[in-house]
Amino acid sequence: MKKKLSALTRRVSPFFKNLWGELVTPPHFFHNLNQNLNRETKSRQYQPQHQPQPQDQPQPQDESQQQPQQQPEENDEDYGEGREAGVQKEDPAPLLQKYGYDPNVLKQYAFSVESVVPHGSVILLNTSTGPVALKKTRLPQKQIRFIAHALQHVAQNGFHRVSRMIPNTNGFFFTLLGDQTYYVTQWIEGQTADFSSVRHVAESALTIAEFHRAARGFVSVSYQPESIILKHLLQTRTQQLDQFLTKAKEKRKPDDVDRFVLRYLPAYKKQALQAVKLLNDPRVVHFLKQEEEDPGLAHLDITPTNLIFTPQNQICLIDFDRLSYAPRMLDIGHMMRRSLQANRWQREFALISLVQVNQVEPLRHAEYTILQSILTFPHSVWRNCRNHYLRKSSPYTLAALEQLQEQEADRQSFLEDFAAHVERHKGP
Repeated sequence: MKKKLSALTRRVSPFFKNLWGELVTPPHFFHNLNQNLNRETKSRQYQPQHQPQPQDQPQPQDESQQQPQQQPEENDEDYGEGREAGVQKEDPAPLLQKYGYDPNVLKQYAFSVESVVPHGSVILLNTSTGPVALKKTRLPQKQIRFIAHALQHVAQNGFHRVSRMIPNTNGFFFTLLGDQTYYVTQWIEGQTADFSSVRHVAESALTIAEFHRAARGFVSVSYQPESIILKHLLQTRTQQLDQFLTKAKEKRKPDDVDRFVLRYLPAYKKQALQAVKLLNDPRVVHFLKQEEEDPGLAHLDITPTNLIFTPQNQICLIDFDRLSYAPRMLDIGHMMRRSLQANRWQREFALISLVQVNQVEPLRHAEYTILQSILTFPHSVWRNCRNHYLRKSSPYTLAALEQLQEQEADRQSFLEDFAAHVERHKGP
């Protein structure tokens, strides 16, 4: 295993070689890595679908007459359930109607349905041509085509570990029935990624990095999604932290969440300001400007439920509803953050992610600083407070916040070490 990892590090940037040599010091690292890589994973039988890749299809001539009322998709970054589900062998129509789907949508596709399984935000259809996922969406039809064409682009560049979109019998990537829009994607057999497993984290980082590389050069003429301006995003969320503090102070009868916010949120606000400040580094400003001029694609919803570990020991990406032009470090940073949180900020989970990313396309120093900014910002605290004060409150919010606070010492220790190494090794 040491030889294998050493071979990987020879392919990364000089900056990371130094970082690797300084940080990989715990004697238990390679022992734990071997244990995790050899961990047995349980998954359902994989049935690969050998269907031709759909080509770019013409737009329907009467599309302007069939645009539904368009509203933004109401998704959270952390949603979904496990992928294991029991098959209900019933007539498809009643089940589809029960969950608000028009059964006539099945007539629009060149397959017959054998069973219907509700599964989180989608319906799993076991069909004559294999399993597919049926989704009802509020996405604009132009955005659905954008996603489909982007996935065609990455496939043409040799990357196939995605849930590709399946056209209907008219060759379109969406089906409009009444005021409802549907689309169908390939169903990826496997289990959701386990971020406590080094193997899953390593494969996730590799898949994400290879997706970013394959997505480079994609140009959309008919639809331009809103680009993600990282600094503006963090500034907006920092301002919202102030809003949460104000709401907690104004409560006549504060609850336990309010008391947590009043006690701990000022410290998290300082972290947010520091994260924004890191983006003012001249090299970061220059790099992000270049990214805006020649942007790459990012998934923007990197959660374990959207990373499927297959029986072939690979990770596949699913659910591209948030796909947009954005810096790749948003995907890499949030995957690293979630894996670190799942493992009390043990350094080896960050290291193996960076090794995998660097062997695909070495990170520049500006990207390490961006990564430092993303990891410094208290995203999980912000999200839990946002849901509590601005969306539907959950009875588990306090427990989630307390768990995050319990990890804070480990998190700060990691961030201090990482910041020191980024500052010390100012590479290209």
